[in-house]
Amino acid sequence: MRQTGAAVAFYALSIVLLPVSLLGYAIWVVKLRAAKPSGVSTSAQAPLSARWAMHNFGVREDQAANRLLPVLPGVPWLGMRLAFWPTVLAHRVTGYVPKTFRYPFEGRIPPQAEASARVTFFDSAVDRFLPAIDQLVILGAGFDTRPYRLPQDTPVSSFEVDAPKTQAVKRAMLDKAGIDARKVTFVPADFEKDDWLAKLADAGFDPGRPVLFLWEGVTVMMELACVAAWLEV
Repeated sequence: MRQTGAAVAFYALSIVLLPVSLLGYAIWVVKLRAAKPSGVSTSAQAPLSARWAMHNFGVREDQAANRLLPVLPGVPWLGMRLAFWPTVLAHRVTGYVPKTFRYPFEGRIPPQAEASARVTFFDSAVDRFLPAIDQLVILGAGFDTRPYRLPQDTPVSSFEVDAPKTQAVKRAMLDKAGIDARKVTFVPADFEKDDWLAKLADAGFDPGRPVLFLWEGVTVMMELACVAAWLEV
């Protein structure tokens, strides 16, 4: 009953504040359309937005996501605050967390909740294998923040492999947000043209040491033949 009451109060407050959210999204869309193309897919922002929301709902600690989202190209500070503030405020007043952002995700996963739900799976994989690996490689890293959530004293070497334009923007934004990326090795590679594994090795990756590869939310945007070629590697 208490959970039901919290949910009712949460959605009631969200409805009252809906005009504020809509204004924020309108500002965001206008800014996005007016901004100069950065070469980065807007779909890369969706998982980061999900992690930002989880952090602000208090269900998943991710200071890097919290600091990175506001400084991304095409994300206006005012629009972001207006879009998200009512939902975060409703949570803080009622204590209710929408199912989409609960951690771990509960039940059947609808398409609109995929970016949030899959975080659970990949975080669990990192937690499970971290004690046994020396290297963490994130393929198609986008704005993934997992390397910046690892314990400060971890001996694991992190590598991010991604398209050159996306990676250049991310590195600039990490610096702008004041996020320490010195323990991460960035490997720019076009997966459909370059030998990304060779580039990874040139950057210091050791195939003879224990490694965990993460490949999140990338395959749906690639040709099947390219995905198969990756898996054969």
